Amino acid sequence: MVIIAEYMEWPKISFWVVTSFITFFVVWYIGWSLIKGRYQKDIREQVHWHILLSNLNKHNLISKEIQFIKQFFSTLDNDGKILIFDSRRHFREILMQYIRENEGMESEQTVNIVQKLFPNKGHDRDVDSLHDLYAGETVALEIDDIHYLGSIIKIYQNEVVLHFEDFKPELHRVGGKSFLYVYRMKSGGYLLEGTVKEFTPDSCVFHYLGHLQLKGQQHLMCNMEAEIIGIPWPIVPKKVSANRIDGTTVKVSDRAISFHAKYPEEMDYKIRRNDLWTIQVRLKEGYKFTCRGTISESTEMKELYICHFLDIQETARKVLFAEIAEHNPVREKLL
Repeated sequence: MVIIAEYMEWPKISFWVVTSFITFFVVWYIGWSLIKGRYQKDIREQVHWHILLSNLNKHNLISKEIQFIKQFFSTLDNDGKILIFDSRRHFREILMQYIRENEGMESEQTVNIVQKLFPNKGHDRDVDSLHDLYAGETVALEIDDIHYLGSIIKIYQNEVVLHFEDFKPELHRVGGKSFLYVYRMKSGGYLLEGTVKEFTPDSCVFHYLGHLQLKGQQHLMCNMEAEIIGIPWPIVPKKVSANRIDGTTVKVSDRAISFHAKYPEEMDYKIRRNDLWTIQVRLKEGYKFTCRGTISESTEMKELYICHFLDIQETARKVLFAEIAEHNPVREKLL
């Protein structure tokens, strides 16, 4: 029995082996925890960005503006991301601070972004005079080829008092020619010509000379018949033909298209089953305009459907503008 006991004795494990095993397990656990934490963080950020992207698309931001917001979003820490979803006021404050600290975006495009994301009481009003502007509106002022982002404090008969965060009055002279840029969601950008009457360290008085022109993103539309195809996105190969939409365009703008469906009796079923669509329209010289968008029935006319663009690229938008320009365009009244 003594001999058997000797053979059954447990093997001896050295202290080095135990230490190595514990060290390996600790390092593996730390590494796994870091990878898991990073993966979960990436997933959260992707979810937050897609929620924000959906909101940007609803406000009709173009691709260049979305890229600017994406860059802004990437600079935020977790608390900052929570704040911009918590309230529109926090979102605006944090975004305006980022805009002031980064000069990558032109002031006129910045006005477009702010007015689209944070529309105020007069955002849908066309501009024919100073009376169509409103206090608190975000604007851009150009003096001597220098652009400033500011806001309107007060409006008089033919003068506007403007406030700026980064104004440099020492670079300018009273009476110098200047331009005031404002933006409206429905009709686009406007440029008002004037002079600057008075300066203070953070404000000036803009005197309007009565000359106004459309500029930048003036949203135009035209009547145009072309073949339009809608394919559910993301694409499920076996279901493409069953869910595909065919039709003929009625009105076309750079933000949306209205069309009549080839099989209107099937439309209600199809648009309820699919949220996003890949839209294809055959334009002049064989150019195939393609973008993703949503499709809904018009509230004003039976069997008329509206496709709202979500991710139209600048090249496609320019081609579409050129096409619209050749078909007697008018101000957009499509939606």
